[in-house]
Amino acid sequence: MKIAVASTGPTLDHYVGSRFDHAAYILIIDVASLEYESLRNPLTGLRTAYAGGFFMNMLASEGVNVILTGQCSAQIIATLSSFGISAIIGIAGSVRRAIENFVPHLTGAGQAAGHI
Repeated sequence: MKIAVASTGPTLDHYVGSRFDHAAYILIIDVASLEYESLRNPLTGLRTAYAGGFFMNMLASEGVNVILTGQCSAQIIATLSSFGISAIIGIAGSVRRAIENFVPHLTGAGQAAGHI
């Protein structure tokens, strides 16, 4: 499973971006290995529906199932959903901490351990 996290910088030690479309970077993270790829967020400079759709398609083709971010507009959530990607909003703190807190719930490990 892969997730995408809006981030203020290119590493896991940077903070989760306050808005998905304004974050400087998007980190694509393999939750099994914690290997990641950091991409400059193309949504910060592109404001057309076509550009957003192209980027969401790219995330889906990379195998991203979920994004973590501070906030996300209803339009972006709808576009993500059309590509089979869920958005979890209200996330704050470091990217590493967000992964530690949410990945067990996303993979079902939290449920097996009696969490959630």
